[in-house]
Order: sequence, then C-alpha cells, then structure tokens
Amino acid sequence: MIRSSLRFIALLSTLLLTACADHAFDPPGAETLIYQQTQDFEFGNNGASDETLARLLTHFSSQATLTLRHGPQQTPWAKALEHQLLALEVDPARIVFEQSQTQGLRVLSISQWHAKSQPCGNWRYDRAVTSLGCSTNANLAAQLVNPEKQLTKSSLQAKEQ
Repeated sequence: MIRSSLRFIALLSTLLLTACADHAFDPPGAETLIYQQTQDFEFGNNGASDETLARLLTHFSSQATLTLRHGPQQTPWAKALEHQLLALEVDPARIVFEQSQTQGLRVLSISQWHAKSQPCGNWRYDRAVTSLGCSTNANLAAQLVNPEKQLTKSSLQAKEQ
C-alpha cells in the first residue's frame, strides 16, 4: 500500500515537473522597439524646387506626416508648398498646417514611425522553438507602423482575383 502510494506520488511529481519543463526556455515573443522619427527642414525666402522636394520625399515612407510650420506672414509660402507637394502626388491627408508666432518661420517637418524587431530565426519541427511568438510580435509592430499594409480577408480575396 505504501509502495503504491509512493509510486503514485513519484509518477505525479514526474508528470508535473515535465509539464513545467516544457516551457522553461520559451521567452515571451521578441523585443520590439517602435519609435517616431522627425526631421525639420528650414526654407529661406526662395522656398524649394520641385526636384529638391521630390528628392527629399524619396527618403521617407509614403505614410510620413508633412507638417508645414510657418509664421503669421508666411501663409502664402505654406499654401505654395502645399500645391507643390500635391503636384508631387502627396496624399492631402498627410499634409498638416501649423501656424507659429515666430516671425519668418518656414519649416517643413517630416515625421514617420519605425519598428525594429530582433530576428526571429527559422522554425523547424526537429528542434525546440526558442522564441515562441516572435513573428507575431514583429508582424504586429509592422502593422502599427504601416497600417495600409495590413492584410485583411477582403484584400486577400482581391489579390486572388
């Protein structure tokens, strides 16, 4: 009787320890850094050429926010720059006006979000997964930064047709 009880306790302990050891090395996903980058470009009285603006915009994502900060007397400059940006096919929803009390201020501020994740590595059937949830975290961060790239059921169906 005592032996069977000891066997039962030993078997139960082994099962419990085995269940805990299964997840002993699984870190919870991957560490991801999400941050906003903002660059300010000051313009003089001459403004900027279309070529200069086009070259400048190639360094930023298509989702960057363009803030036109200007002094009280520079509203015509801001409107002219807006027309230049629209001629370069910038989405009007990305352009923001911000009037300042600083005289002579002419600044184009470009702001965009970035996400950096650690590499997830390759998953294989014949070895333990060491970063369970890594791709989920990396994909979530990418969707937060670029929501226009988020896959939906309707976008997948449109791609199939």
